[in-house]
Amino acid sequence: VYKRQGLFVNEQLSTAIRFANMTPDRGPLDIVVDGVTVASDQAYADVTDYIQFAPGDVTVSYVNSDDSTDIISSTLRTVVPGIFYTFGATGLIDGTDGTSLVADDRRTVPSRARVNFSSLAPSFPAINIYLTDPGGSISGVRPAFNNIGTFSSVSIDLPTRSFDLTITDASDNTTVFGPLQLDFQTNNFYSVILRDQAGGGAPMQITLQDAFNP
Repeated sequence: VYKRQGLFVNEQLSTAIRFANMTPDRGPLDIVVDGVTVASDQAYADVTDYIQFAPGDVTVSYVNSDDSTDIISSTLRTVVPGIFYTFGATGLIDGTDGTSLVADDRRTVPSRARVNFSSLAPSFPAINIYLTDPGGSISGVRPAFNNIGTFSSVSIDLPTRSFDLTITDASDNTTVFGPLQLDFQTNNFYSVILRDQAGGGAPMQITLQDAFNP
């Protein structure tokens, strides 16, 4: 399991993936990679540590922990040497299941904090992301990211300071999460996963990873 930040050295031809269960209405899931179970009974909103894999094609399946024949999703992806990834699965029983594979750019800049946002909230198909002064309003403010769809990921470099995170529905700009004050320090990598509440639907929840949990 790899826990250090940054990319692998060039000589080490391997990759690492962590797995997020963001499927809100299916209960605990097993994660199976190329026929091998790498995580069992993973609760909703849990994220594994990074696990090392050989680069190339991998088939990732999310399976009902109580019924191995109930395959929630199975996806073929290609991973390249020297990269950390977050693999996320989400969806609803009465909707469409899907997955995302995000390359975690963990390289940090001394004068900035790097922040990654992943949208894995199936009840919120298009959102805006605001980062504003603490206590301020989003009225008249341009969002940091506009019209972000489910399974999408975006990143931004920020200075050392606090920001209020607010998420709105892209269709009418109604607030669906926040404001929540987040504190950032330079030369750190932060991850925010946007998700449904347990069971599905509103209110939107978030899972904070990496430098949020040193």
